[in-house]
Amino acid sequence: MIRDILKTTDQKKRKELFAQLPQKYSYNAAILLLWQYIETGSPDKEALNEILELTHIKPGDENKYISLSTIVTLWPQEFLSLDFALLMDMIIRENPVYKGIEKTMHAALRLKDDKLAIALSEKLPNDSSKSDVLARTAISASRHKGHRQATWFLEQAMVAYKNKPPSTGLENIVDAWENSRLRNRKRMFVAILDLCEKSLSQKQELQRITETVIHSRQQIDKHIYAELILEKALKHNYVFLVDKLLDYVTKYKMLTRVFQRSKQMSHDDKHKIMCKYFFQLATLEENKKKSSQLMAKSREHLRSVHDKSIELQLLMNIIRRLIGIKKANKAYNMIFDVVDCYRKVWRSTNYEHEQKILIGIDFAAFLARIKEYERAGSIFHEVVNIVKDLENDKDRAHMLRLIFEKLLRYTHIKDRLSLLHTVLDILEEIGSDHDKGFALNSLGFESGGMISDLGNFPNERSEELLLRIVEIAKPLNDNDFFIDALAAMAACKLKECAYQTYQNYLRGKSLTVEQVERTAQQLVKVKKKSLAAKLLKSYLMRQE
Repeated sequence: MIRDILKTTDQKKRKELFAQLPQKYSYNAAILLLWQYIETGSPDKEALNEILELTHIKPGDENKYISLSTIVTLWPQEFLSLDFALLMDMIIRENPVYKGIEKTMHAALRLKDDKLAIALSEKLPNDSSKSDVLARTAISASRHKGHRQATWFLEQAMVAYKNKPPSTGLENIVDAWENSRLRNRKRMFVAILDLCEKSLSQKQELQRITETVIHSRQQIDKHIYAELILEKALKHNYVFLVDKLLDYVTKYKMLTRVFQRSKQMSHDDKHKIMCKYFFQLATLEENKKKSSQLMAKSREHLRSVHDKSIELQLLMNIIRRLIGIKKANKAYNMIFDVVDCYRKVWRSTNYEHEQKILIGIDFAAFLARIKEYERAGSIFHEVVNIVKDLENDKDRAHMLRLIFEKLLRYTHIKDRLSLLHTVLDILEEIGSDHDKGFALNSLGFESGGMISDLGNFPNERSEELLLRIVEIAKPLNDNDFFIDALAAMAACKLKECAYQTYQNYLRGKSLTVEQVERTAQQLVKVKKKSLAAKLLKSYLMRQE
């Protein structure tokens, strides 16, 4: 029936055919008709009104319908030139409404049309989704338009958060603050910090914003923001946050407050904070003699810690910091100490196998960061050999995923490629499909980090690893996993590899609407627009 509607050029006949079409298919048919009009030439006002009249049915099941906004996202140039009222009238029929509006806002910003994006934002429903949508749009505005528009969207997101906080908390707002070019970044940060403090999940929100500042890859002044968070951490007595933030403190007044608070802490916490406190003073002291005395006090507190794994963490922290402040000679003089401490932990009976593996992974990554690549490779070999012997498949899968992630990140580790393939060998031997799937899915292709790490390889190496991972996943028949792998290939610009993966693992599969939309997005990224269009259209036709 839909095919007949698309073939006829007689409007009266088309209307009769539409009347015979079951109501639930009219939305799909109208989208296909609109698409056909655009492909054969820009539709006139009469044609647009006809389509609007034919889309009087609102889709009832969001998991079944390809939305107009998805098609607009992939073909913005063609669709956003249409009459705005018509476009909006069709998009607000989507379910849920905010998804369609968000996709269309991103498409408008890619075409540098911030006025259209702002007009669309005013149509967002005033529910808990609004804050997240506006925060994500701020990143898009920053990327495609500018800091003024990004700041406006982020401010609106905070207003929406105050009215109706989303279940995700401040996650998207913090993400937008980090990843957007903004006017007066510090003022925006103070406002977000105020929301963190007033949140019902205060501890988690302060931890989230702390991790964001510490691990940010953006060019931000970490000292300023760390000290702002530290004030809140001291106020609410969050020792674990004080510990994380102390490395970034440069104000003596703030250090004095930390010193006073340390007197109320437990034995190991007190010595850990004092170790960092004296080290920080030593780095700020310009007089060499005084600096050495303060460093000696720092080491004294370090040796007073009972738990060897905490001592190891402190030693690694000191070495990292010394390298950071261009005192590499002092740092490398301590390498023997840190390796010795690690060996004590490794030989100790106080730690479970799993604890030792996690400590080993962290230590090997630390060695790679300070360019001790040969030692890092040998520690990774030791850790991988212990992982082989773990009896529980789920534990093995979890550890393998962590090792794989670190090996991808640090490019010069000795025997790196061989280690990566050894990890995949062990992964292949995991008997349970469920645990194997857990390990493969938690590789997190879609998250961004792993994709950029894969990009550190020459193309043929990235391709070799990705194709091997996909081959291991083949028996699991997990379409979502293959789409994530396709996304990784698209991000690494491995166009032919992505195309082959689609042809071999996804083409002709029974995909859900979300999977179809995500696959189409990746195909567009690898310049396969006609293939993406064919996939979307065939899905729309299949629903009849």
